[in-house]
Amino acid sequence: MRPNLILAAGGEGNNGPLASTELYNPTINAWSPAGNLATARGSFQMVRLPCGNVVVAGGIDDDHTLASAEIFNTITRTWSAAGHLTTARGFSQMVALSGGNVLTAGGVDSNDTALASAELYNSNANVWSAAASMATARDSFQLLRLQDGDLLAAAGADNTRPSDSEELYNVTAATWSAAGRLQTAKVYFQTVLLLSGKVLAAGGADINGSELVSTDLYNPITDSWSAVGSMAIARDCFQMVRLQSGCVLAAGGLNGDHVALASAELYNPITNTWSAAGSLAMARAFFQMVLLADGSVLAAGGLDSDDNPMASSERYNPISNLWSAASSMATPRGTFQMVSL
Repeated sequence: MRPNLILAAGGEGNNGPLASTELYNPTINAWSPAGNLATARGSFQMVRLPCGNVVVAGGIDDDHTLASAEIFNTITRTWSAAGHLTTARGFSQMVALSGGNVLTAGGVDSNDTALASAELYNSNANVWSAAASMATARDSFQLLRLQDGDLLAAAGADNTRPSDSEELYNVTAATWSAAGRLQTAKVYFQTVLLLSGKVLAAGGADINGSELVSTDLYNPITDSWSAVGSMAIARDCFQMVRLQSGCVLAAGGLNGDHVALASAELYNPITNTWSAAGSLAMARAFFQMVLLADGSVLAAGGLDSDDNPMASSERYNPISNLWSAASSMATPRGTFQMVSL
């Protein structure tokens, strides 16, 4: 049986943006080189296509916003060009659609101005083309696919301040429409699609730059948000993943003093409450976290409280509710991307 490999790519290293990529094999708990990107980049997006290949697009190279895109062939384990975005963008969001297409939206351009534009990647033709623009320019937002296949774009910053607006992208009609507003305008938060089809939005920072403990639940049927139980610790720039049980694990991030957190919490969608989970061995923000095939969770890389990139990784066992050390990456990296193959 093919192992559940994890691909980590790019990011910010000790000497600037990285081109290196690595593969993690959970079965033997080891990282190995996976070839280099043609362009070093951080603050970009990466998604897995239905065929198994992986697309990387945009990001920041030193002080330059990128329009280049690349694709990783999981069979040959090599990278090749994947056309160019119509607009260079960093801090955008990207979601794989059915049929091998990818939608990327928002982010910031080369002038650090928030974008409303969106574009589609056709993996069969290997080209990007303009898509309908969002009504609101936004970066540091969230974009996720709902159970019906449509996409929800939530909050983020619209050049001057965090937004509480949401939009829905109808994949069939290829159009955006307004959605119900969040309880609180926010950036640097996380969203997860629950088994029920509802969306959990947690943490982040408000219009005053204060970290949040609040969490909200979006109901696609009623197109409305409602407040649910709050986290014990305010955090932004953290990670959140849905476990096989349907519960949600939130870990790490930054507190109000810009100190990296090791704490973790569990959200129970049945009781709408949070409870303590075992703490990470290493406090980290701007890291990546992914669910593994055996039900455990891998957390890797990130930045410490002094903004130093990290190479360490660790695994969460939902049965014991504890973390244990995993093999470290060869290269310390923050603001990178990680995806399950």
